[in-house]
Amino acid sequence: MSQPKLVETQFQDGIVILTVNNPPLNILSPLVLTQLKTATLEAQNTTAVKGVVITGAGEKAFSAGADIRGFQRMSQEELLDYVKLGQETFTLIEEMKKPVAAAVKGVALGGGNELAISCDYRAASYDSRFGQPEVNIGMIPGWGGTQRLPRLIGKARALEMILTGQAMDSSEALRIGLINRVASASQVVEIATSFVRHIARLAPVAVAEAKSAVRHSFDAPSLSDGLKAEVEGVMKVASTSDLKEGIEAFLTKRAPQFTGK
Repeated sequence: MSQPKLVETQFQDGIVILTVNNPPLNILSPLVLTQLKTATLEAQNTTAVKGVVITGAGEKAFSAGADIRGFQRMSQEELLDYVKLGQETFTLIEEMKKPVAAAVKGVALGGGNELAISCDYRAASYDSRFGQPEVNIGMIPGWGGTQRLPRLIGKARALEMILTGQAMDSSEALRIGLINRVASASQVVEIATSFVRHIARLAPVAVAEAKSAVRHSFDAPSLSDGLKAEVEGVMKVASTSDLKEGIEAFLTKRAPQFTGK
């Protein structure tokens, strides 16, 4: 019997919108994660795709996170595989060379929040709520929450979210830098898409190297190591025809035509 389609793919003028459709709360089951991982790889490897938007079906939940009921049926080995699958999927999203934005409507809790923070940009509805409630059931975040969240909002705020398990509303999430933009639920997908479309017009190699350099700023053991990674990115971009095109377009006051080469 064929498996249900829980991650829907929509192509709009070079932008792929991936919608998690696992009602009612868009739980990130192993099947959802597998389909999301596959869709992410396809988007990365498809030349016609210039960027990705990730959202959840409906307005109740972007995603309420992991399949907690499923935990009861999992052996330790199965749980480990589940954790690894989530980490691999979200790392693929974070390390995509193309821009990725999350359009959050409703709750983004646990793995849902971890999915959102693996993206480059987050637009959220006014009624959205964000949290890492794993501690409330005797668990800890396992899909990057303990690592990406401190890098995004700082150690103190991340510890507060993770240790209390309490959720915050979109206005607080915006204030502390967890998200980039707040709007009505009817607007968030278009806002996220507009962000991705804007970045997609730029030189692809420069976008990829800029993303890589920023990641190095957190992973490098020292500032000097991070600066070396930045120089490596500059040199990769320096050899592209897109840089020549960008400079010529700037000097002649016209729009550049980037080719990704």
